[in-house]
Amino acid sequence: VPATATAVAVNVSVTGAAAQGHIRLAPGNGLTESSAINFVAGVTRANNGVVPLATDATGSVSATNGSTGAVHLILDVAGYFE
Repeated sequence: VPATATAVAVNVSVTGAAAQGHIRLAPGNGLTESSAINFVAGVTRANNGVVPLATDATGSVSATNGSTGAVHLILDVAGYFE
């Protein structure tokens, strides 16, 4: 992803969840209350979306696990926006 990108198009998947919950994706220097994907224990789920990149020159994305258990997160970047 080039340094000039402002957002990324992603495929997000979760697997091996120990408990139900959700994943929130946000710019690395920001917060969101919107869920990118909801999941239940033992079920692999996938979704897609667009995530803005951090505005502090890091170009990062933050992922927050809104579950009481661990989960494996797979985040594939499919494209970007400038």
